[in-house]
Amino acid sequence: MLHNVRMTVAEIVLRSIEQRDLSVLFQRFFADEYATWRDLDGAKDPIGEITFDGYMERMQSHLDSQSFERWLLIEIGETITGMVLYDWESRLTQTIEVGIAIFEPEMWNKGYGTNALALWINFIFRQLSPMTICLTTKSANHRMIRCAQKLGLEKDGAPCPHHINGEERVRMTISFDDWIKTSWSGISSTKNIDKSCLDRSHGLIWKA
Repeated sequence: MLHNVRMTVAEIVLRSIEQRDLSVLFQRFFADEYATWRDLDGAKDPIGEITFDGYMERMQSHLDSQSFERWLLIEIGETITGMVLYDWESRLTQTIEVGIAIFEPEMWNKGYGTNALALWINFIFRQLSPMTICLTTKSANHRMIRCAQKLGLEKDGAPCPHHINGEERVRMTISFDDWIKTSWSGISSTKNIDKSCLDRSHGLIWKA
């Protein structure tokens, strides 16, 4: 379980969700019906079906039960600009699926997503020890595909039978053996280090 995580690289912070973040996430997920990032990521939820009070009650329950441990927020300049997440695709094959969303279009094409995803993938490999990490996105999301390719992920040759909102999707993967051969495997958190929770083997911050 990953609790109270905080990682930094350059000006990018990846950290656990806190109570103070819930209202901001409501705005991002449900209140902003024109959010471009949701169209690209296949996360176009119905608008107006969830009330703020109902959302806050449900999210607070998740927070209390620590079920947000698979999500981290991305902060740039103390502003929440996105999130990363993971889930076990298959424990049998030891494969974890990761995802990332950058909310603000003005933050795209500046390297923030690439660096945040690199830090996240490195953290997942080092802490949860999967054999493979995969990422799935719409085939039309060329920006996400290029980002994954920069980090060494390759398109899976196997057919991808599922669709995202009726659109074809692309599955990309990288094994741990291939990851450690990339320059990204050396990415680490070097600022604002809390020595009490530093893993000296790879310089990432977390609190168990």
